[in-house]
Amino acid sequence: MIDYLDEFPIQVEFLPPRLVALLEPVGLDRNLRVDVTTRIEFDPYGANREHVYMIMALAPDDGPGDISKYDESGHGVVYFSQPDVRELGEIKEFSPSISGLDYIVASQGNSSFYGYQLAEKVWIALGLTPRVLGGEQQKLIYDDLSLPEFGVSEGETSTEYYYTSKRNVNWTMSNEYLRRYLWMRGNHGARLIYYQALLPDHAEIRGLMNGKAHEVLRPKGGWYDLDIREHDGGLLIQLWAIVHAIAPELCPEPSAEGLNWPGIEGPMTHARANALTAMTPVYLDDRFLERYEQSGFFNTVPTRVEQAWYCNPSYLGQWSFTDCIRVGRNMIRLPMRELYKPKPDREILHAHAHVLTPAKVAEFDQAEEHIASKTGRFVAELLRFGDVLSVVGQHFGDDRGADEIVGISRAEINANGWLHYPQLVRLAQVASLDMTEQAFLSRCKSIHELWQKTPNAFLRDLLVHAGHARVSIKDLGSLKLLQGLTNVFERLNRDGESLDAFGAGGDPDDLTTRNPSLALLFINNDLRISDAHDAGETLAHLENAGFDIAAVNQGFGKALDHVFDGVISAFSHIGAQVEEILHR
Repeated sequence: MIDYLDEFPIQVEFLPPRLVALLEPVGLDRNLRVDVTTRIEFDPYGANREHVYMIMALAPDDGPGDISKYDESGHGVVYFSQPDVRELGEIKEFSPSISGLDYIVASQGNSSFYGYQLAEKVWIALGLTPRVLGGEQQKLIYDDLSLPEFGVSEGETSTEYYYTSKRNVNWTMSNEYLRRYLWMRGNHGARLIYYQALLPDHAEIRGLMNGKAHEVLRPKGGWYDLDIREHDGGLLIQLWAIVHAIAPELCPEPSAEGLNWPGIEGPMTHARANALTAMTPVYLDDRFLERYEQSGFFNTVPTRVEQAWYCNPSYLGQWSFTDCIRVGRNMIRLPMRELYKPKPDREILHAHAHVLTPAKVAEFDQAEEHIASKTGRFVAELLRFGDVLSVVGQHFGDDRGADEIVGISRAEINANGWLHYPQLVRLAQVASLDMTEQAFLSRCKSIHELWQKTPNAFLRDLLVHAGHARVSIKDLGSLKLLQGLTNVFERLNRDGESLDAFGAGGDPDDLTTRNPSLALLFINNDLRISDAHDAGETLAHLENAGFDIAAVNQGFGKALDHVFDGVISAFSHIGAQVEEILHR
């Protein structure tokens, strides 16, 4: 491949960065984003003007090329204007091209209106799916949903030109996918370029002009035409060029073959993993799950089977991790054989990036409760709370079921787990020990919102049945109502009363006495509204909760454990108090 920068007559140090990038070849890094079509104008009539029109064609080889064969470089689109058709069927075999070459982005313009989209051959051959961003963006994005891989190619769909361009257009493509397409077609990627810029009047550039005010340079083979002229106190350069920038060579593919896993002797391959019969465990940091939890394309619903909690990320029935079991607060265990079962190698590599060494595993307390288990206990206590309050309500003629009281159905949970309760799935997402204050406060808000589904009207009705005047409770919020109701049940239990004595008469202290068993409910409420306040207020609330705030220097994970446990205990206490009076 030609060293275009070396052959270009103007030295690199005098070239604008955009022009250097246009003349450079594209490397093999699979994470590169490669420009495949560009139509941009900066300061079009000013001293800092810079115009770039570039389209990428599929060239049969990496020969020098002759720019004079390609009028498209001056227009910056595959097809300029539109066919002049005067007879029936005159363009029956219409096949737009770049002077006979295929293209990556289909583009058309007529000096006023321009439209762009990925070439049909490209997205069909690569199995891509388009999606559209509207509004001011007006972009097309192509994804590979089989993996998934998002944003394989993207760019603006249109622009208009009236003295100046309405918007700049830039189409990029993943280097990995672009090279795969070129490899499939057996073609090189060639940039057809028109470039314009006003450069300072350097002696080195003026030396190319042979003492003239205007000079055109064209090398043997004609891969560029370079026009240099005096203009506005500087030197205006205009370049038309064809640059073979990408060879049909695939990017190195990430592979799970031959990976070394801590605690396992020798490299692991798919064949070796498939032949394993003994349970060869792999331990992962549970942050492995974050990639899947934070995208709606993946399924990451925690599932309890007997005493174990499974967390098996999967993708639209295409592939799945299996037998991923949570052990300890932040660890996942799965068998090596299951890890290597059919799935994209990039997913196995993602797991490998979170693998724990045997020494690190030994530091974990495998009996420590994890966030999914805590959420499960919370759900169990909410269901118990709903069940017992439903019985109390029915005693007074209110036929509301437990699911109407807490917003969660026991029958649905038993049948489908948390599948239809995304708020539970979000609450059970990874809670690392080093979680940020913002993430901690957000989780406190989620905890509060989950139990807030209990209707305040229902709680008020129960307090009225307990003998309290409606006027005295009409302004109480859910927390105060819940506390007052708990105080009623505690008072009746202390007196050894049954449910029949529930309406014998209310005690004014029911509505004013602070109940220490519910203290964390109040503190969690304070925390969930701390989002707009400074960190000092968060720490003050945690101190009130009896938490050693020195621990937050390492993150707010332990603080979440403390608050969450306190909220669960509060509902456990309420449920126990109601059950006691119901069983008497």
